[in-house]
Amino acid sequence: MGTSIGLILNSDSLQKKLLVLYFGIQLFFNFTWSLSFFYLQNPLLGFINIILLDVVVLYYAFKSFLVQRTSAILFIPYILWLILATYLNAYVLLNN
Repeated sequence: MGTSIGLILNSDSLQKKLLVLYFGIQLFFNFTWSLSFFYLQNPLLGFINIILLDVVVLYYAFKSFLVQRTSAILFIPYILWLILATYLNAYVLLNN
């Protein structure tokens, strides 16, 4: 993730500020998901949070692909991990 945003920061794109903002938003949702799911032990709040995280990460990946393809490609493992985490969060929500 760090390399991905580093490539964006080193680019000469007009969308650089917007991509940095979305990167920061996804970091915020990533952090608050852990708090809502584990600390507050609230799977519903965690599920809402991780859905928002999924949306922001996918938006960042698609927009960064237009600026720096390598930056977007570096997010593929993170996107795959988020799909698994979203599934697991939904499973806990529905079965507890």
